[in-house]
Amino acid sequence: MLCLRLERQAWKTAVVVLGFLLAFGAACGRANEAVPAAKQASESAAAVAGVPVAGMVTSVKGTAEILERENGTETWRGLKVKDSVPPGSRIRTSDGQVDILLAKKSAVRLKKNSELMLEKNEEVEGKSVIDVRLDRGRILHRFEGQKGAVEYNLKTAVAGAVVRGTKFDAAYQSGVARIRVLSGSVEVRNAKGKAMVAAKQGVEIEENEAPPAQPARLTDRDLKELGECNLLNLAVAIKKARKVASIAEMRNLTNALDLFMAMHGRYPKTLKDAGIAQFRDQWDRPYRYTVSPDGRDYTLKSDGPDQRPNTEDDIVLKH
Repeated sequence: MLCLRLERQAWKTAVVVLGFLLAFGAACGRANEAVPAAKQASESAAAVAGVPVAGMVTSVKGTAEILERENGTETWRGLKVKDSVPPGSRIRTSDGQVDILLAKKSAVRLKKNSELMLEKNEEVEGKSVIDVRLDRGRILHRFEGQKGAVEYNLKTAVAGAVVRGTKFDAAYQSGVARIRVLSGSVEVRNAKGKAMVAAKQGVEIEENEAPPAQPARLTDRDLKELGECNLLNLAVAIKKARKVASIAEMRNLTNALDLFMAMHGRYPKTLKDAGIAQFRDQWDRPYRYTVSPDGRDYTLKSDGPDQRPNTEDDIVLKH
C-alpha cells in the first residue's frame, strides 16, 4: 500500500485560486438564496473552474528543459522522468525529446528543437480539458480511451486544431503549420476558415491563409513517421505512469477539500459535499473517502492497479 500523509501547511490551496473561488461562490449565493452560499460556491467552482492537473514526464532523451520562475527570475532547468508539468509550464528541447503524460490515456512527445506552452490542463466534470500552444518544432500525440473523455486544443501562430481522441502530429516553423493524422480526425481552423482532417490525411497552413478545403493524402513516408505515435515505449510509459498520475490527481482533489474546510471549519462528510464525487482514478474507479469524527482529518484512497479495495496496491492520501 502506498500511503502519503499531507501536512496541514503543505497542501493549502493557492491564495489566488481560493480568492477566485470564494468570490465566485459569493456571487452564486446572492443569485440563489435558497441554496446555502458556501455549499453552492464549492460545487459551482468545481464545475466551472475545473480541477488543475499536473502532467508528468515519462521519458527524456537528450536535453529537455522547463522554464521556472522565482522572485522575478526565469531559469531553464533540465527535466527528468517523473518531474511534474503543471499548467502554465513552458517546455523546450534542443538535441533531445520528452514524453509527457497529460491526462488518463493522453500523452504527447515533444521532438527536438521544439518549444511549447501548456496553457491549460484541467478535469472538468470528469472530462480532461487541455490547451497547448506549439511555438516551434514538432509534437506527436496519442489520445486513447472513451470518446469525449478528452478535449484537446492545439494552437500555433497560424492555425489551431481541436481533437477528441486520435493519433496525429503537428509541426510549426517559419510561419507554416502542418497537421498529419494517423487515426481519428482533427478539425483545423483559423480566422480564415476550417477543415476536417481525417485518418491518413494532412494539411499545411501558411500565415494569413485558410486551411485547405481538401486535405492531401499522406505518403508512405508520412505514415512511417507517424508510426512513432504507436511506439511500444510510449504505451509502456503510460501504463507505468498511472500510479504516479493518480497521486497527482488525488492531490489536486484535496484543493476542493481544503476549500470546504476553509468555508465550514471541517472537512466534508462525502466527496459529493465538496462537489468532486464525479472524479475517477486512472483505472476508472471512484475514489474512496472517509473523514474523522471531528472533521479535522480525512483519508482519500484509490484502489490502485488491482482495482480491489484494501490491498497492498491501494494508493492512500491522509491528512
